[in-house]
Amino acid sequence: GPRVLLIHEMGNYYPKNSWSHIPKFADLTIFPSHKVKDLALRNSNFKKKSTLVLGQGLMQTNLISVDKQKARLKLLNELKIPSNAFVVLGCGTQDARKGIDLFTLTAIQAVKKDPSIHFIWLGQQKHSEYQIWTDRDIINTNTKSNIHFIGERKDVTIYFAGSNLFYLSSRGDPFPCVVHEAFASGLPVIGFKNSGGIEEMIIDDNIGTLIPYADISESVKTIISYSKLDSKELELRSEYCRKHVSNFLNFEKYAENIYSLAKK
Repeated sequence: GPRVLLIHEMGNYYPKNSWSHIPKFADLTIFPSHKVKDLALRNSNFKKKSTLVLGQGLMQTNLISVDKQKARLKLLNELKIPSNAFVVLGCGTQDARKGIDLFTLTAIQAVKKDPSIHFIWLGQQKHSEYQIWTDRDIINTNTKSNIHFIGERKDVTIYFAGSNLFYLSSRGDPFPCVVHEAFASGLPVIGFKNSGGIEEMIIDDNIGTLIPYADISESVKTIISYSKLDSKELELRSEYCRKHVSNFLNFEKYAENIYSLAKK
């Protein structure tokens, strides 16, 4: 049968023509988004007829049924966050690509405007200069009580389901699985245009908002606007996100599509 290859990397991160060997060995190359495909075609000479865009589905399906109220209580209790807080989640390695500096600067400005907003970052890496300076930024702005870098967690369920909004601060992400996980946890998602596949993931205002690339002021404004929504509206958005992932982001169907293509 045909040889099928999946590419979930962005071609502009690699030297020109570094993927030129792939078309020689793959009969069909599948990309998760048009952005990733376009960047691959700019990097190397893929035959357009042997390429396809097919976004993957949700892998952590258990998140859809998690009780958000119970998760929130556990989250607030663990991190000692007040019950009236609006919680914004981010995650990934604490580096430039994931935009840890953009996340931190957004958090600082939002907290200054509204101290009831709390930010959580899941994930870490070996201590870097980015981390040193983001830590100093938080200390020097006296916002440490509202910005929580909690490192890695074996089970991330309560942090996703217990939050109110997901902020993808990445400068580049091909088709981030965490966006699917956020939807499944009932979280609208905000993220940057021109940063990868997220523009093809946020296809409805009810499930999130696209922000001009690296625009911290617009990020702050958007987060605050979400925090001002009443509980009923937040609940409706949350339900809509879960329905969206259930209806349109099925991983089994994604795998079946690939299998059917491989059989041709």
